[in-house]
Amino acid sequence: MKFNEILKAKRKQANLTQKDIADIFGISSVNISDWENGRTMPEASRLPALAKKLGTSISELLGESAPAASTQPSEDEFDLVPQLDLAAACGDGKFAEHVVVKGGLAFKKTFMKQFGISETTGRVIYAQGASMEPTIGDGRVVLINLADTQPQDGRVFLICDQDGAMILKRLIREYEPSIQQTVWKTRSDNPDKRGHPDKILPDDPRVKIVGRAIWHDGLL
Repeated sequence: MKFNEILKAKRKQANLTQKDIADIFGISSVNISDWENGRTMPEASRLPALAKKLGTSISELLGESAPAASTQPSEDEFDLVPQLDLAAACGDGKFAEHVVVKGGLAFKKTFMKQFGISETTGRVIYAQGASMEPTIGDGRVVLINLADTQPQDGRVFLICDQDGAMILKRLIREYEPSIQQTVWKTRSDNPDKRGHPDKILPDDPRVKIVGRAIWHDGLL
């Protein structure tokens, strides 16, 4: 079954209206109708909330099996996405030169196409820590698009900070009263803001947006 057919079936199974789905994202029911008729697709960032509302997984919603670890995937069916070692330094913003690749995960080509990503632009990481919980839990697999490095308000990015560490944070465009300027900030989804406060993204050549997080395997 295609995504639009699965979406419609799952919605009806959950006794939800198109408006119920639309209200999650603050959009019109017409958008949901377009999804179900196959005219458009929801943005990848909306899939976790959509799957949660429907009581299913992203993989099932997309009509795909969960991506499986593999050392010898079939080239006809799978793309092998390299895995990054988050413990590696990315000093001076030279991401490609300083990050260690450790094997990879195999994703179905149809799954990759759904997100507009390839073996060349895709990278896999494992989230570390609780800063992005409950959205992304510790140890969850996260798929990163290296081709998407332009900051976007409200989206989650993998960022190389000024200390050479890689962090997974949501970028927020917001006015900062202390300096009377509108700035980019990194924000954790963890509600404990004392332990995970917002921080201004420094205007520092060592800081680099590595890529945007477009999918994760968390059970929502």
